Amino acid sequence: MTKVGNPRRGTFIPFLMRVPDGMVMSGEDAIRPSVNSAEYQHAEERFDKGILYYQKGAYQPAIMAFQDALECYQIGQDLPGQAKAWVGLGLTSYAMQEYHEAIAFSNHGLTIARTIDDSWTERQALSNLGNAYRHLSNYDRALDYKKQTLCLAQSLKDLPNQAAAWSNLGMLYKAMGEDRQAIDCYEESLAIAHQLGDRQIERQVLQNLGNVHHKLGEHEHTITCYEKLLCLVRASGDQWAEMRILKSLGSAYYIVKNYAKSIAFHQKRLILARMLQEPNQEIQALGMLGTIHQSIGKYTEAITYHEQQLGLAQKLNQLQVVHKTRVNLRNICCLVGDFERAGQY
Repeated sequence: MTKVGNPRRGTFIPFLMRVPDGMVMSGEDAIRPSVNSAEYQHAEERFDKGILYYQKGAYQPAIMAFQDALECYQIGQDLPGQAKAWVGLGLTSYAMQEYHEAIAFSNHGLTIARTIDDSWTERQALSNLGNAYRHLSNYDRALDYKKQTLCLAQSLKDLPNQAAAWSNLGMLYKAMGEDRQAIDCYEESLAIAHQLGDRQIERQVLQNLGNVHHKLGEHEHTITCYEKLLCLVRASGDQWAEMRILKSLGSAYYIVKNYAKSIAFHQKRLILARMLQEPNQEIQALGMLGTIHQSIGKYTEAITYHEQQLGLAQKLNQLQVVHKTRVNLRNICCLVGDFERAGQY
């Protein structure tokens, strides 16, 4: 298996979580025979390494660490350890887009977790299975596992993972084309995340929620979601994310014909793109600013932006953009009757 890019694509996938301090899983003391043994300590160290590698996106080392931990847990006949190691392998395989392996590993963990009444590991296994089946477009099974995940998180009074479960249900309903149900799920997730003060989950859910409203053509709702998201992103100092949201807001305001706000957001995006030295974002922002100014009849400004876009696209050898921008410039010059200048493009 090879490492790939981020497979989450907007959905919230919770990291493996330890049982909260002071809480003992049912039957664990009887099943874990030698918690102070060298094997157990080594297994815990390898499991913790697996979590660390997973969180950093180093998936192949994470797989190896979880496999090492599993072997040690098996030698020590440590069933709780085996369950969480299997689930760790499932979670990492899912991140690598190896969905069938994720299902197989997670099922091993789920079987053991249910045998020993380990509800916390069971919840993660169910979440893994729901996510994997969603990516395989087996929506009936995915929905079953996601509903089980939510019910278990609720029975454990586990608010962070209730937020995650609602969000993942929203993603599933969206994939199924059930957009209204997706919105309801996202709203539930958002309310819990806000209650917890978990800004990361709020950011992810607001992005997903805004996207669904955009798909439905509910642009005012889209704008509301994106503006809230922009505030959270700015508070975190994440300028790359801010640049992307500025693009979304600029496009949304253009659709509702609020050209002044659309221009303002794209200009802020342009400034950030130049500051962060992101030429592709700069080219796109210049193109949008040219298009908007042309739409409102400000042809001089439109030409200025498109010429800047053309120069940067030529510098980066983006031939398709060069061709399209030249066509735009010719059309604008013809609109203003400057046929000699149009011929230069």
